[in-house]
Amino acid sequence: MNFMDSSDQRHTAPTCCYIVVEITGTWWIDIEGKPFGPCEDREDAITCAFKLIEMFGDRTRPAAVYAPDENGRTRLIWKGQLEEDA
Repeated sequence: MNFMDSSDQRHTAPTCCYIVVEITGTWWIDIEGKPFGPCEDREDAITCAFKLIEMFGDRTRPAAVYAPDENGRTRLIWKGQLEEDA
């Protein structure tokens, strides 16, 4: 999907971000302000983020998964777009 702005330039759809966060010892996935979880741990939350992309992801928008690294800094884990069904 492309969007047109007033300068008549083409833009792709905005990226949908899946952000893994830990809140008071519980892991969640935030998707555009909507929480999903809780998850058992960081790895489970990352796995769940990919499952959510597969099940509910918009094939017209790229997706990105962010999660904290071992130092607690949020990093990009994956960015891409779902393939069209064959």
